[in-house]
Amino acid sequence: MFRLGLGVFLCFLCGAAFGIQPECGANNTCGRWLESQGTFACAGSWCMCNGQQYTCGCEQDFDCADIGGATMMYGCINNKCEPCKTCSNCTSDTTWLAVGAGYQMQTVRWCTCGGICESAINYRCAAGYYGTAVTATTGCTQCPNGDSRAGTSAPGANHITKCYIPQNVSVTDNSGSYTYENQDCYYSGQ
Repeated sequence: MFRLGLGVFLCFLCGAAFGIQPECGANNTCGRWLESQGTFACAGSWCMCNGQQYTCGCEQDFDCADIGGATMMYGCINNKCEPCKTCSNCTSDTTWLAVGAGYQMQTVRWCTCGGICESAINYRCAAGYYGTAVTATTGCTQCPNGDSRAGTSAPGANHITKCYIPQNVSVTDNSGSYTYENQDCYYSGQ
């Protein structure tokens, strides 16, 4: 520190005390600087920057993302970057289940860094329907009929142009019977 006239002090290399990121250079065991915390995101309780010790901290898992490299995941647990915990029986469903006419659901699960198994339900339209399923009962519409033959679609079709009459299927209307040969006949929209 230098003392200037009138009792004003200047402090060099102590910027972290004022929330200013210190320059660590190559002599650094600290992680990324967290402006909101006025410290570094680092593994353990403390780190070294230019021979000065800093307390580690974090607010969210992302703050710890570049710690541990490819061998171990770190996350923010109790405001410290810690190795992520594991979950048991936290596997997403691999199949889609019918939940009503025209709707399917699938449960997706993931393990948080704190070791808690979280889940969410995804919905989609079943085969023969199109749209964006919001719940198990809203968002899907049945594909239009191709005269005497109901149209179909692959599961998850999100637009009417994904509906079609399958190839080699006989269709009958006022003009007679006919077959779409060699390819599916897709709905063209309006």
